[in-house]
Amino acid sequence: MGVALIFDILFLCERAKIHGLLDKDLDCGMLLHEKPLIDFKPVFILLNDFRLKGWNRFIDQFMKTKISGRDVPKLYKSKDFNKIIEYIIDEFEATLEAINNVIRIFKPLPKQ
Repeated sequence: MGVALIFDILFLCERAKIHGLLDKDLDCGMLLHEKPLIDFKPVFILLNDFRLKGWNRFIDQFMKTKISGRDVPKLYKSKDFNKIIEYIIDEFEATLEAINNVIRIFKPLPKQ
């Protein structure tokens, strides 16, 4: 369960292959079908009046740090890995909070 999982899984798999952590012949697309996944990005887009622009504001509103995903390459170049880890943890916690709020919205729906 997460947000933008297709991008994340494919990106991480391809990077792992480049760095020799996975077999270069591994089909990263197969990873999407081996385990069940629930991606909330389409739900956030729906709640954003079906607009792609701004869909992530549902997560951003729960962020505690001032670090943005756009800052990560600069932090990496300056070897400020602690700030990158802080950003990852904060984004993870904010994503969970956003997902929990979506679940609360849909939970009262009657079962058919």
